[in-house]
Amino acid sequence: LETAELRAIPGLEDYGRLVQIALNPAADELALIASGDVIPSRVLSWSSIDGLRVVRRSSTERVAPAALARSQALRWPTQDGAFAYGLYYPPTSEAYEATGTPPIMVLVHGGPTSQRLQGYDAEAQFFATRGWAVLQVNHRGGTGYGKAYMNKHYLGWGIYDVLDSIDGVRWLAGQGMADAARAVIMGGSAGGYTVLQSLVDYPGFYKAAVCLYGGANQFSLVLDTHKFEARYSDWLLGPLPEAAARYRDRSPIFQADRIKDAIIVFQGAEDQVVPQNQSDQIVAALRRSGTPHEYIIYEGEGHGWRKPETIEDFYVKAERFLLQHVIYADRKSVV
Repeated sequence: LETAELRAIPGLEDYGRLVQIALNPAADELALIASGDVIPSRVLSWSSIDGLRVVRRSSTERVAPAALARSQALRWPTQDGAFAYGLYYPPTSEAYEATGTPPIMVLVHGGPTSQRLQGYDAEAQFFATRGWAVLQVNHRGGTGYGKAYMNKHYLGWGIYDVLDSIDGVRWLAGQGMADAARAVIMGGSAGGYTVLQSLVDYPGFYKAAVCLYGGANQFSLVLDTHKFEARYSDWLLGPLPEAAARYRDRSPIFQADRIKDAIIVFQGAEDQVVPQNQSDQIVAALRRSGTPHEYIIYEGEGHGWRKPETIEDFYVKAERFLLQHVIYADRKSVV
């Protein structure tokens, strides 16, 4: 800072995400956690004497980099004349090949004002290495693309996140990179809300959906969520009671009869951010309408999975659901 000198650190070129950077105030060295598309998180240290050193590796490095997908940063036009951004992971395998365009998994981040980065992402790799094209949507309203881009979420939650995801699928399909007829949307928390709102606003666009602890009722979400995010919706949707009409319009529970696409819902029983009653409400509506669905509640889990057995069970159940409702849904019986 004193000299404004910029120094490149050799060896960091393959890492796209650098977090928890800690500087040593008494020496010319630092420590950080870093990852890349095909490099799971590592603890690194650097000093002007020893250079860059790997202190600890993730156990998931047992997978060869060649077997993993590398992301591509994309920009696509939106139907209202703007642009949205995201990361595309092509289907990748050393052992299998397929003809035609791949099914597409749309992954919507939480937040809803956060961002997907080009670091190692086990969720994206899980689907890409199983034959899916994966689109991580950095929709308008998220960070990383300027303040005007982020401010699209001011009173706009449930609009641009939905539109940008759909326009991303359409653009990829037009480029021959994905099969829009086999599109799936998946997200957790605010991303789970986008999943539900997408099924309400565009029924039939997605073949199926995976919703993790998604908000269904904006009114009860404001009343029941934890203190840290108690006023978040004042910016996203407006303060109550003045914005009550907007809250109703952006609450999937009040239009749940429009959901016709197969959906699997996951919920942690101890979630304090998006309480279980949110998923209970939407699942009750799905039962009344006869919409194909599954509902899995994990005891002892909160806002996201912590237990290894839960994580494994989630991926097993999600993949089985998608095989049934997307991959094998239109196959004819062979005698």
